[in-house]
Amino acid sequence: MQTAEVTDLIPQLLSELQEIKQQVKTPINKQIWDDKQVAEYLGIGYSTFYREMKSPSFTPTPFKVGKSRRWWASEIISWAENSWKNAKRSKTF
Repeated sequence: MQTAEVTDLIPQLLSELQEIKQQVKTPINKQIWDDKQVAEYLGIGYSTFYREMKSPSFTPTPFKVGKSRRWWASEIISWAENSWKNAKRSKTF
């Protein structure tokens, strides 16, 4: 195999690896989300997410990766479920 043939195959191999990576699911307790993923999961926009994040009721704690915040997905899901349950209980019928 010639060097040119090998370098021509690299993009194809990278594409195939990306497809494989998308098929492998990381367990939720090991997933790390960025701000965009958290806002998307919560079904809110960025500005609403940032306001909510400053609220005392928002208890998940972010951690830094470089200059950006990251969140444990399991903490966000647990917080959202508990918030929903508490809101449902506080409604009077």
